Amino acid sequence: MFDAEGHIPLAPVDVLNQARANPRRLVNDVLLAGTPFVFPSYREFCEFREVLGVALHVHPHAMVVRGSAHLGYSYSPAPGKTWQKMDASGLSDIDVAIADVELFLRLDDANREWEQRQRPPLPGQPGFDWYQRRQLDRRFNCVLSSRIPFNTCVAFVDALKSFDTRPFGVKKRSISAFVFRDWWSLRNRCEADLRDLCNGVTQGRLPDPALK
Repeated sequence: MFDAEGHIPLAPVDVLNQARANPRRLVNDVLLAGTPFVFPSYREFCEFREVLGVALHVHPHAMVVRGSAHLGYSYSPAPGKTWQKMDASGLSDIDVAIADVELFLRLDDANREWEQRQRPPLPGQPGFDWYQRRQLDRRFNCVLSSRIPFNTCVAFVDALKSFDTRPFGVKKRSISAFVFRDWWSLRNRCEADLRDLCNGVTQGRLPDPALK
């Protein structure tokens, strides 16, 4: 399954087939394992996690890379993203999932405090879409860095924005952090995405990689 550097060269059709057959095994053995595609070597991936962990004050093994940066293509169930290859120009973010209860509670508490001060926006008002998406994230005990309100969790957001990926054999790319309360919440989010992926392909809303 792994190449010499720990990458997992799995084709999109194999991801879909495994998602249909045994999604939990796919999550545990593939989607949360291995050296991400975006890093040339396992050593550079380890160094990336070490330095990012120091910047965010989390253990390096509390982090995994997801999405197109992991397998080289997206397996997101979002229309327009499914099976899209990671771009070579450096425009694609590196999606990092972090399972750390202390960090999650700190970010979630700050977000909730901000929302209480501002009052929830009504449908059609500015900020309503982001507010609604934060509520959906909370179903999986998750805080997404790109949905943190402006001027909230400033040190965390600044650490992500200023992080340079180039010393780790990667083009300069932005980092999006998905912070989960624990590994179970992260696993459940992965499995939910796979269910949506399978349903979308079966219903014809998402492309079938076997037909490409």
